[in-house]
Amino acid sequence: MKRQKSFKIIEKILLIIIPLIFFLFTYEKPQKEEEKPENHTETVQQENPPEKKPSISENQNNYGTLFNEEITDFIINEINNAQSEIKGVTYTFSNKKIAAALKEATERGVNVSIFYGKGSNIQHMDGVYLRTMDRGILHEKFLIIDDIILISSSNLSSDKSSNSAIWFKNAPNLKTILEKEISDLFAPVYNKKCEKGCSFEYGKIYFSPGKNCTEIKKEITTGQKETFLALYTATLKNPMMSGIKQQLTKKVKVSSIMDNWNVEEEMPVNKKACSYIKNRGGKCEMWDEKEQGKKFHHKFALIDNKKLIFGSMNWTSSGCYKNREITIVTENEEIVSGFVKYKDELKSSFGL
Repeated sequence: MKRQKSFKIIEKILLIIIPLIFFLFTYEKPQKEEEKPENHTETVQQENPPEKKPSISENQNNYGTLFNEEITDFIINEINNAQSEIKGVTYTFSNKKIAAALKEATERGVNVSIFYGKGSNIQHMDGVYLRTMDRGILHEKFLIIDDIILISSSNLSSDKSSNSAIWFKNAPNLKTILEKEISDLFAPVYNKKCEKGCSFEYGKIYFSPGKNCTEIKKEITTGQKETFLALYTATLKNPMMSGIKQQLTKKVKVSSIMDNWNVEEEMPVNKKACSYIKNRGGKCEMWDEKEQGKKFHHKFALIDNKKLIFGSMNWTSSGCYKNREITIVTENEEIVSGFVKYKDELKSSFGL
């Protein structure tokens, strides 16, 4: 009787244990749900790329003026829109945003050729070349981005400075002249060219070194009423300042703004030129870099508010006879009016 009872207990235990053992051996652990790929719209939404502004090539105008921060913004946007080629020259190259835009352009197949005249803090990049000269410095500042041309007083630098620039499109004559300069730099050769001025769609272009400054002096002395100068550097012994002396003698109203930079805390480099103008009845104010928080890096003159002389050249003997420079002279009303408006703002801020 007891034995039968024990068998029944064992039987009940086995009826519980056997199904449990079977369940443990046959149970398949649920698999973790497969992760969806990162680009699946249900899990990760890709960010839209930053909106790219249209190229200036879509603008109805064929030229325009730029000042200060507008210049770098313009350069980066046009680089981002470049389809085929980017060529140009600058004295210094240190702007990392521009360098990044150029690098991205090369990666999408754009041909880049940039020459600079002074050591750069940008890491080596394909298509960027240092060019030194036996005498003087490579000081030009221009870019060709497909069919867009920019001529500027601004380097491709990160320095804080006040600058001016002119952009052109549909100017094949100007493009041909500047492309010849690029090909010469590839050689490299520094032939004199356009000393008497080469004509292009909106004026004349001159190259230094050479006799170009004598021709620019002639342009200065055509003024009858008013001459305005916005200059980073000016010294007295060069043809342009000789032209200003003639204008002062003729009682033409001469007003100017010049940077107050100096060398090793000495007298500002522009002090003599500024004093000369003031002592002969003209007006001249010095731009204080510390007070303004940036350099006054312009290189332009307005003659009777009808003619603009503009480019990369400082008004010095080195600018005329040693350095590689470009200067344009234009009487295009819209281009000149852009500089006249900016001139009026400058004069108002200095009480001229």
